[in-house]
Amino acid sequence: NRQHTCSKVCYLSLTKNVLSARTAFAQAQQCVRKDYGHGSVVCVCNATYCDFAAELSDDQLTGKNLAHYVSSKSGHRLLSMTMEFSSSTCKTSSTSYSNILDGDTVFTVNQDVKYQTMLGFGGATTDAATINLASLSNDAHELVLSTLQYFNLTEEDYVYKIPNIKRAQELSPNPIRVFTAPWSAPDWMKEIESSGASHLLPEYYETYANYYVKFLQLYAEQGVDFWGLTPQNEPSHGTTNGGFNSMGWTSEQLRDWTAGYFVPALKAAGLDDIVLMILDDQRTQVEEWAEDWYGNESVNSFSDGMAVHWYQDANSDASVLTQAHEQYPDKFLLYTEACIFTNGVIEPILGDWSRAERYASSILETTNNWVAGWIEWNLALSVEGGPSWMGNSADSPVIVNATADEFYKQPLFYALAHFSKFVPPGSVHIGLETEDDGGISNIAFLTPEGNTVVILMSTTYFGEGGSKYSLIRVPMGASDFSTEYYTYDDVAGDTSLQYFALRQFEDYHLKIPYLKQIREMSSQDIKLFTAPWSAPYWMKDNGTAFGRSALRLENYKPWAQYFVKYFDAYADANITFWGLTPQNEPNQGGVHKVHIISMGWTAKQLRGFIAEHLGPALEENGYSYLKLMAYDDSGLYLPEYLQSILKNKTTRSYVSGVAIHAYHDDNIDPNIISNLQTEFPDKFFLYTEGEYLHQITVDDLGTWERGEYYGRSLFQSLNHWVTGWTDWNMVLDTAGGPVWSKAPYNAPIIANASADEFLKQPAFYFMTHFSAFVPPASRRIQLKTTKDGGLETVAFLTPEDNIVINLENRGGVPTFAWKENRKPLMKNHLQCTQPGLNPELTFFGSLVQHESSALEHAAT
Repeated sequence: NRQHTCSKVCYLSLTKNVLSARTAFAQAQQCVRKDYGHGSVVCVCNATYCDFAAELSDDQLTGKNLAHYVSSKSGHRLLSMTMEFSSSTCKTSSTSYSNILDGDTVFTVNQDVKYQTMLGFGGATTDAATINLASLSNDAHELVLSTLQYFNLTEEDYVYKIPNIKRAQELSPNPIRVFTAPWSAPDWMKEIESSGASHLLPEYYETYANYYVKFLQLYAEQGVDFWGLTPQNEPSHGTTNGGFNSMGWTSEQLRDWTAGYFVPALKAAGLDDIVLMILDDQRTQVEEWAEDWYGNESVNSFSDGMAVHWYQDANSDASVLTQAHEQYPDKFLLYTEACIFTNGVIEPILGDWSRAERYASSILETTNNWVAGWIEWNLALSVEGGPSWMGNSADSPVIVNATADEFYKQPLFYALAHFSKFVPPGSVHIGLETEDDGGISNIAFLTPEGNTVVILMSTTYFGEGGSKYSLIRVPMGASDFSTEYYTYDDVAGDTSLQYFALRQFEDYHLKIPYLKQIREMSSQDIKLFTAPWSAPYWMKDNGTAFGRSALRLENYKPWAQYFVKYFDAYADANITFWGLTPQNEPNQGGVHKVHIISMGWTAKQLRGFIAEHLGPALEENGYSYLKLMAYDDSGLYLPEYLQSILKNKTTRSYVSGVAIHAYHDDNIDPNIISNLQTEFPDKFFLYTEGEYLHQITVDDLGTWERGEYYGRSLFQSLNHWVTGWTDWNMVLDTAGGPVWSKAPYNAPIIANASADEFLKQPAFYFMTHFSAFVPPASRRIQLKTTKDGGLETVAFLTPEDNIVINLENRGGVPTFAWKENRKPLMKNHLQCTQPGLNPELTFFGSLVQHESSALEHAAT
């Protein structure tokens, strides 16, 4: 909205209908969606068509409305509409916020608080990017450049680039700042070690300075003038190993060469007005380089700003950026390289939303810490993630399919576009205040035209700032934690399931909307699986929901079709499942009487039901992709039950994995799971239910031992081939419910509705140490120790090649150290401690580091 004076402020209130939406304000070309099965979609463009966002002219922004653009995991791409401020969302100095609805998250823009002025957002015209552009037809090539018209920064290299840069400059409504960085001097100017590390020979210092100047001059002759430069791309890389073309410098070496040779050469050529940025390397080095360069009075005079790469951001806090700004406020900070890659492993994942959220999270984090711009590494890459002479594959905002003469705009593209399109150069980062952000990452800008731009991104249990859960169990019908007993067909004798229907309240009002909201918020693909507690009472031999019972033989077929009906109904509501188990706790209803909803199965009975009814029904109705898991009960009877079920070849062909509950873990030998994995190596093992079985009381809130229960089960199971762990109830109320079965229990989050607050218990953080740092597709790897000293340990290698080590210390280890290749890596850091314990102890910690060579990549 247009700038307001201090006497009147309009605020944004999320989650309630304080803002009234109108229809889209202008015609836009919609995204042609294509789903590759990776959680979201790409937008397909070719020589004749590409989507673009609707534009809103300045005179349409009246001060009483705002332009609203949304991109989402479900497929919205810069979806646009206007939203009008209602009277309840504006106040003057004499009014209050009394009209705000309970539960609203409120953001108040404060234009009197000003931070950095923005340089812009953009990408790099690498050789690979321009080769891919050239592989398209002229019309498609032109459309790619048109879609990138809001990228107002670009990094330079050598081949194919000048024509694309000049054309991009012609198409862009904003001036494009072009800057450059060298990867290496010619080999004949360097000393190259056997490790691949290299450095410039001193006798070529002056020659190389003139070499750089010559490059700038030749581009100027072609009509491309550079705005800025860095003396070296990633100078630290070349000091340790080659890997790719590089040249090593210490901070002091590069500083002295720049001051003694390069700057004089620039001045002699009349190029000393080019902006010079230092570092161009990882955030972990910001403090050292700022001190070495800015702290030197003679060098400080020609150093304009600092270039930073994002690859090791996990190893340093973003506050180092703010500290650098506060110490040297006349120097800008610019992120000059970011991409998602793993050498030879990760290719582009078409439609992956989680990568877009990683970009957006980084931009929000860094710009909230004085960074003035953010640049993607490759503007466009091929479907293989190249070309790259060293076999490096990476993802990119635009993926070019030259054989089809089309290109795909990835979610990455739209994550960047929400910044580059709406925050032009010269915009100022301004204050955005809130008492409770509700897990919503946020930032605000004031553009040169006087428009206020607010950018928001949601998070929680499932978001970037939360636990990042990736598994959700959805009971099929009522469970013990329901308000009443129900099934989806309570009409006795309805074997055709004519009256099958989901519940209006439990399914359509509660479960389905929340599952969709979770899917929207999550940065990764959410795997949903289901399990029934009981068939309808009329299908069972005891005619009730409770007690010892079994399914009547004549109802095996309709019960299998009941599963199909359930999946069909949820699919109609746009909810797709990943897996299922045929029965929750089959021993409960078959071995003894219980007070919860149940239905018993012997292993022989369940084996026949899967082989003759459930497996074929799923296959015949298009659900053969679902992961069918056997058992779904505690480990007490696991070996005998599983061996009986899987000895039938037909049953075994339908079963993908084994579901286990955590309740009797302290009474069983965890090696039984390892032994079963050896016997059935083609089946995965998943913990599908775990909870501390203890009635909740006020005195229990915050009890550390409840969290330790989770920790024991997690470490024990994951070290014995279990691939995941699912909590039973994510959220319960202060009475441990609602529950109709008179068995209230505890949960990681306790909701206190009367106070409109929720309490995150120790169990939440025990879970989060795993769920937030060990994403799906991570591999457990070997972790050796000379002496465990009472430490529980487990290690993983993530898909991004990060090593994650989880530790729990319930003993008396006073100190310990990590080692990488026999060199000290990192001493223990306090992460999460029980009140009253020695604060020097690491009680439960997660170490994340990027060096994949730190540990042997041997699965154990």
